[in-house]
Amino acid sequence: MENNYALALGRLRSLHQKLDAEAFSEYDSIIRAQLQEGIIEKVESNEEKRKEAYYLPHKAIFTPEKTTKVRVVYDGSARPSKLKNLLNDVIYKGSNLLENLVAIFLRFRFHRIAILSDIEKAFLQLLIDESDRNYVRFLWFDNYSPLFASSKIVVYRFARVAFGIIASPFLLYAIIRHHIMTNQGKFTSKFLKAF
Repeated sequence: MENNYALALGRLRSLHQKLDAEAFSEYDSIIRAQLQEGIIEKVESNEEKRKEAYYLPHKAIFTPEKTTKVRVVYDGSARPSKLKNLLNDVIYKGSNLLENLVAIFLRFRFHRIAILSDIEKAFLQLLIDESDRNYVRFLWFDNYSPLFASSKIVVYRFARVAFGIIASPFLLYAIIRHHIMTNQGKFTSKFLKAF
Protein backbone atom coordinates (compact mmCIF):
# COMPACT_ATOMS: atom_id res chain seq x y z
CA MET A 1 0.00 0.00 0.00
CA GLU A 2 1.45 3.34 -1.04
CA ASN A 3 1.85 6.37 1.17
CA ASN A 4 -1.09 8.77 0.67
CA TYR A 5 0.29 11.84 2.43
CA ALA A 6 -0.63 14.12 -0.49
CA LEU A 7 -4.30 13.09 -0.35
CA ALA A 8 -4.47 13.64 3.43
CA LEU A 9 -2.77 17.03 3.07
CA GLY A 10 -5.27 18.07 0.38
CA ARG A 11 -8.21 17.02 2.56
CA LEU A 12 -6.69 18.90 5.52
CA ARG A 13 -6.40 22.02 3.34
CA SER A 14 -10.07 21.66 2.38
CA LEU A 15 -11.07 21.18 6.03
CA HIS A 16 -9.05 24.26 7.01
CA GLN A 17 -11.05 26.38 4.55
CA LYS A 18 -14.31 25.27 6.22
CA LEU A 19 -13.26 25.90 9.82
CA ASP A 20 -13.38 29.30 11.45
CA ALA A 21 -11.52 29.98 14.71
CA GLU A 22 -14.43 28.79 16.89
CA ALA A 23 -15.01 25.57 14.92
CA PHE A 24 -11.26 24.93 14.91
CA SER A 25 -11.19 25.31 18.69
CA GLU A 26 -13.95 22.71 19.15
CA TYR A 27 -12.28 20.30 16.68
CA ASP A 28 -8.88 20.86 18.26
CA SER A 29 -10.21 20.16 21.76
CA ILE A 30 -11.29 16.69 20.58
CA ILE A 31 -7.82 15.98 19.16
CA ARG A 32 -6.11 17.29 22.35
CA ALA A 33 -8.39 15.17 24.57
CA GLN A 34 -7.59 12.06 22.50
CA LEU A 35 -3.89 12.82 22.82
CA GLN A 36 -4.19 13.23 26.60
CA GLU A 37 -6.21 9.99 26.92
CA GLY A 38 -3.63 7.98 24.92
CA ILE A 39 -6.03 7.31 22.05
CA ILE A 40 -3.60 8.98 19.65
CA GLU A 41 0.08 9.75 19.84
CA LYS A 42 2.36 12.22 18.12
CA VAL A 43 4.68 10.74 15.51
CA GLU A 44 8.30 11.57 16.27
CA SER A 45 9.91 13.97 13.78
CA ASN A 46 12.49 11.36 12.69
CA GLU A 47 9.59 8.97 11.81
CA GLU A 48 7.44 11.50 9.91
CA LYS A 49 9.00 10.84 6.49
CA ARG A 50 8.56 7.07 6.73
CA LYS A 51 7.31 5.66 3.41
CA GLU A 52 5.43 2.69 4.93
CA ALA A 53 2.59 4.79 6.31
CA TYR A 54 -1.03 5.54 5.56
CA TYR A 55 -2.87 8.72 6.46
CA LEU A 56 -6.55 8.81 7.33
CA PRO A 57 -8.24 11.92 5.96
CA HIS A 58 -10.83 13.30 8.36
CA LYS A 59 -13.66 15.79 8.48
CA ALA A 60 -15.96 17.45 10.97
CA ILE A 61 -19.60 16.57 11.39
CA PHE A 62 -21.41 19.41 13.15
CA THR A 63 -24.64 18.62 15.01
CA PRO A 64 -25.46 21.67 17.16
CA GLU A 65 -28.69 20.12 18.47
CA LYS A 66 -26.86 17.20 20.10
CA THR A 67 -24.74 17.08 23.26
CA THR A 68 -21.67 16.22 21.14
CA LYS A 69 -21.71 19.22 18.81
CA VAL A 70 -18.66 18.25 16.75
CA ARG A 71 -17.61 14.76 15.77
CA VAL A 72 -14.39 13.87 13.96
CA VAL A 73 -14.92 11.25 11.25
CA TYR A 74 -11.96 9.39 9.74
CA ASP A 75 -12.08 8.05 6.20
CA GLY A 76 -10.44 4.63 5.77
CA SER A 77 -12.04 4.46 2.32
CA ALA A 78 -10.24 7.48 0.87
CA ARG A 79 -8.65 6.45 -2.42
CA PRO A 80 -5.54 8.41 -3.49
CA SER A 81 -6.13 7.44 -7.13
CA LYS A 82 -7.99 4.81 -9.12
CA LEU A 83 -4.90 2.61 -9.28
CA LYS A 84 -3.90 2.75 -5.62
CA ASN A 85 -5.30 0.70 -2.75
CA LEU A 86 -7.11 2.28 0.12
CA LEU A 87 -6.75 1.19 3.72
CA ASN A 88 -10.13 -0.54 3.90
CA ASP A 89 -9.25 -2.60 0.78
CA VAL A 90 -6.22 -4.20 2.39
CA ILE A 91 -7.56 -4.80 5.90
CA TYR A 92 -9.45 -8.02 6.60
CA LYS A 93 -13.01 -6.94 7.34
CA GLY A 94 -13.80 -9.95 9.49
CA SER A 95 -16.97 -11.99 9.61
CA ASN A 96 -20.34 -10.57 10.50
CA LEU A 97 -20.68 -11.79 14.08
CA LEU A 98 -23.88 -9.91 14.82
CA GLU A 99 -26.96 -12.02 15.22
CA ASN A 100 -30.19 -11.50 13.36
CA LEU A 101 -31.87 -8.42 14.84
CA VAL A 102 -35.33 -10.01 14.82
CA ALA A 103 -34.04 -12.98 16.84
CA ILE A 104 -32.48 -10.61 19.38
CA PHE A 105 -35.77 -8.72 19.80
CA LEU A 106 -37.73 -11.93 20.23
CA ARG A 107 -35.36 -13.29 22.88
CA PHE A 108 -35.43 -9.93 24.61
CA ARG A 109 -39.19 -10.25 25.14
CA PHE A 110 -39.06 -13.78 26.62
CA HIS A 111 -37.55 -12.74 29.95
CA ARG A 112 -38.82 -10.55 32.78
CA ILE A 113 -35.56 -8.71 33.25
CA ALA A 114 -33.25 -7.32 30.60
CA ILE A 115 -29.81 -5.90 31.09
CA LEU A 116 -28.40 -3.39 28.62
CA SER A 117 -25.04 -1.72 28.52
CA ASP A 118 -23.23 0.84 26.46
CA ILE A 119 -19.49 1.06 26.14
CA GLU A 120 -18.39 4.66 25.87
CA LYS A 121 -16.24 5.24 22.78
CA ALA A 122 -16.21 1.49 22.26
CA PHE A 123 -13.78 1.26 19.34
CA LEU A 124 -11.39 3.59 21.13
CA GLN A 125 -11.09 1.04 23.97
CA LEU A 126 -9.21 -1.40 21.69
CA LEU A 127 -5.42 -1.06 21.41
CA ILE A 128 -3.61 -1.23 18.08
CA ASP A 129 -0.35 -3.16 17.98
CA GLU A 130 2.55 -0.73 17.83
CA SER A 131 3.82 -2.24 14.56
CA ASP A 132 0.51 -1.32 12.85
CA ARG A 133 0.10 2.23 14.12
CA ASN A 134 1.85 3.90 11.18
CA TYR A 135 -1.00 2.77 8.95
CA VAL A 136 -3.51 4.84 10.89
CA ARG A 137 -1.83 8.22 10.86
CA PHE A 138 -3.52 11.55 10.34
CA LEU A 139 -2.54 15.19 9.95
CA TRP A 140 -3.60 18.05 12.19
CA PHE A 141 -2.41 21.51 13.17
CA ASP A 142 -0.24 22.58 16.05
CA ASN A 143 -2.18 25.85 16.26
CA TYR A 144 -4.79 27.76 14.29
CA SER A 145 -3.87 30.28 11.65
CA PRO A 146 -6.33 31.74 9.14
CA LEU A 147 -3.71 31.03 6.46
CA PHE A 148 -3.11 27.36 5.70
CA ALA A 149 0.47 28.03 4.56
CA SER A 150 1.42 29.48 7.94
CA SER A 151 -0.14 26.64 9.95
CA LYS A 152 2.26 24.12 11.43
CA ILE A 153 1.11 20.59 10.53
CA VAL A 154 1.65 17.76 13.02
CA VAL A 155 1.52 14.02 12.29
CA TYR A 156 -0.43 11.86 14.73
CA ARG A 157 -1.26 8.17 14.71
CA PHE A 158 -3.86 6.10 16.46
CA ALA A 159 -2.89 3.90 19.38
CA ARG A 160 -6.47 2.61 19.51
CA VAL A 161 -8.94 1.45 16.86
CA ALA A 162 -10.60 4.32 15.03
CA PHE A 163 -14.14 4.55 13.78
CA GLY A 164 -13.92 4.52 9.98
CA ILE A 165 -11.76 1.40 9.70
CA ILE A 166 -13.65 -1.48 8.07
CA ALA A 167 -12.54 -4.04 10.67
CA SER A 168 -13.61 -1.96 13.70
CA PRO A 169 -17.07 -3.56 14.22
CA PHE A 170 -15.66 -7.09 13.89
CA LEU A 171 -12.81 -6.41 16.32
CA LEU A 172 -15.11 -4.89 18.92
CA TYR A 173 -17.72 -7.63 18.75
CA ALA A 174 -15.09 -10.41 18.75
CA ILE A 175 -13.43 -9.00 21.87
CA ILE A 176 -16.74 -8.52 23.72
CA ARG A 177 -17.80 -12.04 22.76
CA HIS A 178 -14.45 -13.44 23.93
CA HIS A 179 -14.82 -11.82 27.37
CA ILE A 180 -18.44 -12.95 27.72
CA MET A 181 -17.54 -16.54 26.83
CA THR A 182 -14.45 -16.52 29.08
CA ASN A 183 -16.40 -15.22 32.08
CA GLN A 184 -19.72 -16.86 31.36
CA GLY A 185 -19.91 -19.09 34.44
CA LYS A 186 -18.65 -16.54 36.96
CA PHE A 187 -21.79 -14.47 37.33
CA THR A 188 -24.70 -16.34 35.75
CA SER A 189 -25.65 -18.68 38.59
CA LYS A 190 -25.42 -16.01 41.35
CA PHE A 191 -27.42 -13.56 39.28
CA LEU A 192 -30.19 -16.02 38.46
CA LYS A 193 -30.57 -17.12 42.11
CA ALA A 194 -31.18 -13.50 43.13
CA PHE A 195 -34.31 -13.43 40.99
